Amino acid sequence: MTRPQLDEMNCAIARTLDVIGDRWTGLILRDVSLGITRFDAIQRDLGISRRVLSERLATMVDHGILQRVAYQTAPARYDYFPTEKGADLGLVLLAMQAWGNRWLFDDEEVPLLLRHASCGNEVSPQIACPECGEELRPQDIVPVPGPGGVDDSAELVPPLCEKVANLRIFDDADGVMNRSALDLLAAGEAPGMLVVSQFTLYGDLRKGRRPSWSKAARPEHAEPLVDACAEWFRNAGFAVGTGVFGAEMQVALVNDGPVTLWLDSDDLARPRRG
Repeated sequence: MTRPQLDEMNCAIARTLDVIGDRWTGLILRDVSLGITRFDAIQRDLGISRRVLSERLATMVDHGILQRVAYQTAPARYDYFPTEKGADLGLVLLAMQAWGNRWLFDDEEVPLLLRHASCGNEVSPQIACPECGEELRPQDIVPVPGPGGVDDSAELVPPLCEKVANLRIFDDADGVMNRSALDLLAAGEAPGMLVVSQFTLYGDLRKGRRPSWSKAARPEHAEPLVDACAEWFRNAGFAVGTGVFGAEMQVALVNDGPVTLWLDSDDLARPRRG
C-alpha cells in the first residue's frame, strides 16, 4: 500500500507533520532554541549520529526553519539559529512540552518549567482568541473553509448547471451534435438528468499506484452542492435521478457515443480574455 504524501495534502496539520514528523527534528529545534547552536554540541546533547544530524539540519535549512551563520571559515563551521519561521514552530514545541508536563509526568517529576522573562512568573502556554481573549479549546472551535480549502461554492451552481443544460451534445436531424438538453426539453422529448457525486474523478495519480483523493471536497461541503445542482435541474423542468450520497451505487445506462466531457468549475469561474 502506498502511503499518502503529507506534503500534498490540503491540510496545514499534515504539511506541518511532513516538516517536523521525524523525532529528531523537534529535538534539534529544541536544542537550538535553548542556545545549543553548534553541530558538535547538538550531536553530544542528543546522542544522534553525525550523518543523521547533518541530514536533518540540511532539511531544516532548506525548509527555512534554521539559518546557518559561519563562525569559522577554515574549515567551515556554522552556528544554527531559528528563523522567524522556526521561532513560530517553536510555539508548537511549547505546546508539546505543556502537554507532556501535564500528562506524562507527576507534578514532582516535571523536568523543566517555563518562566516569562517580562514578569518573572511561571507560565504554561495557552492559545487565546485575539478578539475576546478567551482561551481556545478544540471543542470551542468551528472549522470553516479557508481561501484554499475548497474550490467550489454555491454561487457556482447556477452557471455550472446552465452550462451543462445548454451544451450542444445531442444530434439534430442531420446527425450533427447541435442540440442541448434544453432544446430536447422544449421539444417535449423529456430528457432526464442523473446527478450523482463522483469524487473518484478527482483522484491524483501523480505518485505511486494508489489514487489519492485528499484534495476532493469533504462530504459536508460536497453534498449540499450536489443537492443544489439536482434542485436546479428540477426547477428547469428536467426529470432528475439521484443516488444516496456517499453510498456505493450500481448505475445502468445507455451511453450513446460515447461522449465524456470534463467541465472544470475553475475554468467556468475564470474571466474570459478580450
